[in-house]
Amino acid sequence: MSDETILTELLAQYVQSFLHSDVEWYRERLADDFLCIESNGSVLDKAHFIQKAGEGPDLADYRLEQVRIRIYDGFALVHGKASFRRHDATTGRSHLTGVYRKEDGAWRAISAQTTRTLGPRKESLL
Repeated sequence: MSDETILTELLAQYVQSFLHSDVEWYRERLADDFLCIESNGSVLDKAHFIQKAGEGPDLADYRLEQVRIRIYDGFALVHGKASFRRHDATTGRSHLTGVYRKEDGAWRAISAQTTRTLGPRKESLL
């Protein structure tokens, strides 16, 4: 399986783990030095990210629509564009970026950042 295919699957699994509060998936696949910048600007380390993931998502649905992967010498940038629906039925768009590092032959997420916007779709490069 190609690195691009593996990284595409990891992003899809990352999203599903978020929606289903699958903290075990995160424990296994996030690097120990993982950091997440949330859409509100807060920064979480791995332990706090997993704790928050266990509390359940603030979204009812999150759908990846587009993925772009760039691989560099043991590192990869994974960009995604998605749409979401909150529990109160409001909808929006999201861009996310994940940084992955290849460790012992396996890709581990070392960083993630999400930007959410409400309202109509805006044009973007992704």
